[in-house]
Amino acid sequence: MIVSSIESIQQTLNITLSNAYGHVFIPIEGLIWVRSITVVLIVVVHAVRHVQVDKTTVRSQEVVTEPVHKEEQEQIVVREVRTEQKTLPAPALQKLRAEENRKKVKAYIADYPEEKAKEIVIALSLSLPTVRKYMK
Repeated sequence: MIVSSIESIQQTLNITLSNAYGHVFIPIEGLIWVRSITVVLIVVVHAVRHVQVDKTTVRSQEVVTEPVHKEEQEQIVVREVRTEQKTLPAPALQKLRAEENRKKVKAYIADYPEEKAKEIVIALSLSLPTVRKYMK
């Protein structure tokens, strides 16, 4: 940015570029290096945003030693181990959340039996239809 500013000032004042750089306290080479590194980092950061890493495959190596015709031969066995991340299916997760919400509403009503649905919504941070459903 400093290099571009200096070049703009040079053109505006109609002086040579070497005279414009003479008024700057930072060496020209340093400014050029900073600008070059910045451009490269911007390109790398932009490219990294679009990279996807697949962490489901893990490779392991084992060294197996077996005697073969009075000699020992080493074999390297490469096995692929697939690991899968197990998550709750969507319906099971929804049932779990529904049960938690039902318990929250029942416990709150037990403590404050005269509360209205809107006040319970604010207190428990649940939706109005959810609160009404479990108040019945």
